[in-house]
Amino acid sequence: MNEPADQAREALIVAPAHRLVDAVADVLAERYGVTATELFQVDYRLAVLLPLGEGTGITAPGHPAWRCFDHQEPVLDGTTGYFPVTMRGEQRGVLRLAPVSDEPAVRDELAGIATTLAHELAAVAA
Repeated sequence: MNEPADQAREALIVAPAHRLVDAVADVLAERYGVTATELFQVDYRLAVLLPLGEGTGITAPGHPAWRCFDHQEPVLDGTTGYFPVTMRGEQRGVLRLAPVSDEPAVRDELAGIATTLAHELAAVAA
């Protein structure tokens, strides 16, 4: 694993359950200059991506978040990146980050961090 992913994993392990997204956002801001981090969790019907905080759910199939969720691969829309939050085939949602570099290595690292977040969310739910 790479250093930023290790740093994110450590931050997630020590964070209380209600601060998981904030903890990963802090690492992403420090390591990648990401200023906006938002988790969208899928509802039980797989029909809506609901923001963890306040806001409107995403239901449009053509939306980049849905493309990310449906295809289970990162989607870059301008400087906003969408990363699948999935663990061992269990699709939990999408992590929206901005700004995101278009460098493939950075996108791979961010995708790994989203997977790490999925593992921690599963641990909290258990």
